[in-house]
Amino acid sequence: MNSPIRAVTAFLLVLGLGPANALAAGGDQAATRSYVLANYALMRSAHTKIRIAEASISQLNKTLGEQCPNVAVNSPQSTESQKMSDEVAGALWSIVYHTDVLAVNRFVSAVRPLHWSNHKLTRIARNYAKSLAQLASLPMPDICGDVRAWTASGFKTIPAATIVFDRRLDAIGASTIPARLLEPYEPPSLKSLAQRASRLELQLEHIETSIGFNDWNQMLETLGLNQ
Repeated sequence: MNSPIRAVTAFLLVLGLGPANALAAGGDQAATRSYVLANYALMRSAHTKIRIAEASISQLNKTLGEQCPNVAVNSPQSTESQKMSDEVAGALWSIVYHTDVLAVNRFVSAVRPLHWSNHKLTRIARNYAKSLAQLASLPMPDICGDVRAWTASGFKTIPAATIVFDRRLDAIGASTIPARLLEPYEPPSLKSLAQRASRLELQLEHIETSIGFNDWNQMLETLGLNQ
């Protein structure tokens, strides 16, 4: 007669839940729990810092108005002007992510080591953490100095600092984890929190898009820079 242990092992193998798969399932749920908790904490923190980021952005626009108003007046609409306006957009991202850099760093530290049996999910999570770390370390460009240099060249030569900054910004392209990839690994006790985190994330994206676009346009007008 088979021993009880051997019988249980055989039963698990029939269900496709042998030791390796059982461990993988447990690891997937543990990784998902860590991600959801870290993401929820990040979204909550980001919401509390929105007004601080807005104030910092307004201060930057005020500084530009004092130090280099209309410095690019009569600039053409061209590939070069787009590169300069991209630098302005990057400055906004720098402000937003520096405002909440501690929360971003906590998220990155929590997510970078996570691993799922779904390699695509692991890759997306790590790329997302990497992109947030890059945004949080994005330097504030010298907008006045760079736009002045471009204007002095007759709007023909993009400053080297702008090219480097824009390339660094363009390299940041990872997105958040799609909810459908996480859902299979979410235990019932975690689903409510995951849904709340997703709602906060969507609200934050809407607010940032609206505020960011308006502030970006304002700064371009302050500089006299055509898009």
